[in-house]
Order: sequence, then C-alpha cells, then structure tokens
Amino acid sequence: MGLRESAIGRHAAANSWYRKAATQGSLSAEINLADDYEAGKGMTRNYARANFWFRKAAERGDAAAEYSLGYAYFNGHGVSTNYTTANLWYRRSAEQGYAPGEYGLGYDYELGLGTAPDFVAAHRWFRKAARQGIAGAELGVAADYEFGRGIARNAAKAVLWLRKAAEQGLPEAEYFLGAQYSEGHGTTRNMSKATYWLDKASAAGFSPPRNDAACLQHAQKIAAAKARGDTLASATVERHSGYTPPSMKSGFPQPCGFYPVIAQLLHKQGTALVRICIGKNGQILDKPTITRTSGSSRLDAAALRYATATSGHWRPERHDGVPINFCAQLPVRFALTTPAPAIQMPGHPRPTPRKLPQN
Repeated sequence: MGLRESAIGRHAAANSWYRKAATQGSLSAEINLADDYEAGKGMTRNYARANFWFRKAAERGDAAAEYSLGYAYFNGHGVSTNYTTANLWYRRSAEQGYAPGEYGLGYDYELGLGTAPDFVAAHRWFRKAARQGIAGAELGVAADYEFGRGIARNAAKAVLWLRKAAEQGLPEAEYFLGAQYSEGHGTTRNMSKATYWLDKASAAGFSPPRNDAACLQHAQKIAAAKARGDTLASATVERHSGYTPPSMKSGFPQPCGFYPVIAQLLHKQGTALVRICIGKNGQILDKPTITRTSGSSRLDAAALRYATATSGHWRPERHDGVPINFCAQLPVRFALTTPAPAIQMPGHPRPTPRKLPQN
C-alpha cells in the first residue's frame, strides 16, 4: 500500500470514529467531521453534510463553525447563496472575536451584502480583523483611509496598512502600495520600491480593475456629435480668415483609453497641454512635448502617448482649401466621469480545518 492510500485509509478510519462521537454529542467530533466533509478528507467532499455538522457546532456557539456556516451561505456551498443568512453567522462569529468572521462582516458592510452599506461599521470590523493579522482586513483599513470611508482620509496611514498587507503577500495590496510609491502619495516617491511591489503583484497574476465606462461614454458623445454634423476640432489653433481648423478622422483615439489605471485608483485627474505639429498628410511631424503639466507625471506621460497615437488620425489644417503643416496645443484631459474602479478586496478566507482532541 502506498503512502497516499495509507493516508486515505487513516482518514477514513478517523472519520468513522468522528461520526460515532458526533452522534453522541461530541463538539470536537462534530467540528472534525464537518471539516473533513468540507475538505473531502477520507471521504467524498460533501458540502451539505459538512454544513449539517457545522450547524450543530455553530448552534453550540463555536465561532469557527459559525464562520464556516456563513462562508457556505455566502458562496453557495451545499446551500443556496444567501447573503443575509451569511451575514447573520458572520456576526455571531465576529462578536466572539473570531478574525475571519470580523473580516467577513466588515466586507459585507463595505459592499452592502446581506445588510445595508455602512462604511463606519465596515471600518470598525476591518480594524478588529486587521489587528489579528487578516491581510484582506489590512487592505480594507488602508482603502478606508485612502478614500475617507468611515474614517477621515489619511494617505500616510493608508500606506502603513498597505505595507502590512503587502508584506503578507496579498497581490492587491502589493499593487496598490507600488502605485503609492510611484506617485509619492502618502509616502516619499521611490521608483525602486514601486517597481519591486508592482512586479510582485504582476508575478502573482494580479490584474487591476479598469474603468471602461468612461471610454464608452466618450465614444457615445463623439458618435452623437457626428450624427449632428458637428465639427470635432481637438486642437487649439489660431483661426484666421481662409483657414480651416484641424478635425478628427473616423477612429480617432479616445483619451480615456490611455488613462492609467494606477492614476484612476488614486483619483488622479488633470489636463495636460501638449504641443503637436501635424503635416499635410495628418501625420505628426515631431515628437509631442508637454507645454503645461497636468500636475501628475503619470498623466503627463499618458498625454504624450495619447498625442503620439493621434498621428494619422487628423484632417489637416487648410489655407484657402490647401492642406498645410501646422502646430497647435492639444489639451488632453483625464477626468473620472464615472466612479473610479474600486480597490479589489480579496474574498473571504476559506475556513481553516482544525483537528480537535475528542472530548
């Protein structure tokens, strides 16, 4: 018999004893049996049976079992998804000081799942769980400080809590901490640290949220203007008699498509003025340059990328109907016309199996 077969046999034998003891009212056996059903140890995984035994232990006040039952209702494991019932069990667990329950309750208050949204309550429960080392809760506290949710805004404290979560290997926190170092927001700007944390998040496969709704709105605005026959001028030029100002061709790039995700996460907005020179064929003649900063180096760099991407998309300026070369100031505005993408909160931690001595 191989090692794996031997281990399976031991688990199956243990489960037999757990079942006998659980049917006689042993709390530790109920918990052990529920954990094994949930994990599929020594038996086929069966969420419904796991919940049966978790409920028995939860009704006797075991905080971890209360959390496990809430987790099942939150994720639809063996029961129909029910955020209200999940919230009830998370609360019972949290009120006993069980850290995952505290985080789960804070998460529910933050997103309004199974309860009315309440940022003050969310922050209170996040902080309790964070003090017990739950990385997701540390990220939650950081986000609250960053955006002033349930607490006064404080970028420096946001960085402090972000660092705690990032040092536990939470990719969402690694990414956001890298963004803070990149912008010098809440801390001294440090590109080596920014690169370190952003690379760690990337290596973990983290993909930040995007705010594509703004691009859709911009595209709809352009389509409506074209339908009305409006001239879509996008550069500020002196207009003299006989001159036709430059305008967009079909497929002109949208500034929102160049809006850096990090800048959106940090609620960075602004308008950069970029000098561009366009030839008779609508192509850019020289490298665009910033003539007035947006106030953010990241947005300025994005504005230059955007200006470069407009090459070939211009109908050039004309003098008495003849195409001519021209230079102009191109305003590139980055604005959050819709809410910025939220910091992605990690899901609730999976229940941790315990092996308790029989009582």
